[in-house]
Amino acid sequence: MDMEAITPPSPLPRRGVQGFLAAVLAGLFAGVLSVIAISSQNSLLLSGLVLIVPVPLCLVGLGVGGGDAIVAAMVATATIMFGVNDIVMTMAIVVVYILPALLLCLLALRYRYDGDKNLYWYPAGRLLTAVAVYPVIAFGLLCLFAGNGGIEKTLHDAFAQYFEQMIAFDNDLSKADKAALIESIKAPLDMLIAVMPGLTISFWMTGMMVSAMWAQYALTANKMALRPTPCLTDLDLPYALLILLALMGLIGFFFVGPAAYFARNTFLPLSMPYFFVGISLMHLWAGKRSHKYLWLLGFYVLIMFGWPAIVVAAVGVLEPWLHLRIKINGKTKASI
Repeated sequence: MDMEAITPPSPLPRRGVQGFLAAVLAGLFAGVLSVIAISSQNSLLLSGLVLIVPVPLCLVGLGVGGGDAIVAAMVATATIMFGVNDIVMTMAIVVVYILPALLLCLLALRYRYDGDKNLYWYPAGRLLTAVAVYPVIAFGLLCLFAGNGGIEKTLHDAFAQYFEQMIAFDNDLSKADKAALIESIKAPLDMLIAVMPGLTISFWMTGMMVSAMWAQYALTANKMALRPTPCLTDLDLPYALLILLALMGLIGFFFVGPAAYFARNTFLPLSMPYFFVGISLMHLWAGKRSHKYLWLLGFYVLIMFGWPAIVVAAVGVLEPWLHLRIKINGKTKASI
């Protein structure tokens, strides 16, 4: 038998019955969290608990296996369905939290061997790209089914009606004061609606990445992670994402209407991966300096001022032409 033709064994261990039971428990936990959040009628509790929903699913997916992650997702969906008896709310939780966590885990567990039998895991840059593209596709489908006037008009009408009802129920105000107050909120409301989808998607992306990273680090600390933790300094993004980002920027700048609204609100989420590329370059540069953690601390403090984050994202976008990673690395590669 030709030894070169032998396929290398899978690096993913089988967890067996214990893995299946862990998947069921994780699915129940994620489902119960969702039911409590939905049933509470408390927006703060809802937004807080649903952010934790992907964590047990990521723990199963990254620590037990892809098949068990599917089981956990199915159990979580069934738990929500029976707990709230609301198909619309169940599908919302599934689409926004359960399905993306499952897809992220399934992608993270992909691997391949090269001709020399070297093992390569699915790159972190492509995982980050998936986290950015998934909500953009979901938002695009939502815009298609938004009805007349598009999603912008739908959101504007909903929020305007909500604020007008709140003002109408205030008996301490006269009719003239109510009319003046309604008129005064129009401009801030327009500004809010103009950027709300993009900010919401970006907030969701941050929560999803934190959930996956926390699960991976927790599993690694307990020697249960199925794949090694990706190195932050090796973050590369596909060129297709750059083309998509440029296209959204052009449409948002030169066009008007629903298409421009969609483009403007997807530009920020699509630029977030490049922000992380810029951060990875800073980590790589700081890794070659003495007092590297002081450099990184100053860097993150500077980002909090807002506008430096734009510069960091721009550096990430220009990296294919600047080749900063190659210039920083030289002949050696640092990690941090």
